[in-house]
This record gives sequence, structure tokens and C-alpha cells, in this order.
Amino acid sequence: MHIDPDIFDMVVEVRRHLHHFPELSNEESGTKRFLLDRLKVAGIWDARPAAGYGLLVDVCAEAAPVTSGLCLH
Repeated sequence: MHIDPDIFDMVVEVRRHLHHFPELSNEESGTKRFLLDRLKVAGIWDARPAAGYGLLVDVCAEAAPVTSGLCLH
């Protein structure tokens, strides 16, 4: 399986940030802000709040529309 190096680097950056700045369960306001910012940088502007500190994002592929929910809490 091939993973685009830019995407891989971004995922590693996100993981390192989340582990460097841990937050208590159900109090992840910094995590939510960070992830919203990273989604906007990636061109995903329609993230919406879900279940307190969670986020809900619809992801669609251009060639074959596929919608899946991603809930982070």
C-alpha cells in the first residue's frame, strides 16, 4: 500500500501534537481547536460540533462519492 509522503507527514505531526498536549477525557477543547485548524488547512471547512468536544466531518471522494462520518471525542 502506498501512502502519499505529505499525508503521512501530516498524520505523524497530528499524532505527535496530540500526544504532546494530552487532555482529560470529555475536556478536549484544545484538541478540538487543533483538529478544526488542521481540517481547515486540509481544505475541509464543514466540520461541525458533535457530542460536546467531538467533531463530525463528511468526507467525499471526487471520483466515487463515498460519505463516511468521522467522530472524534
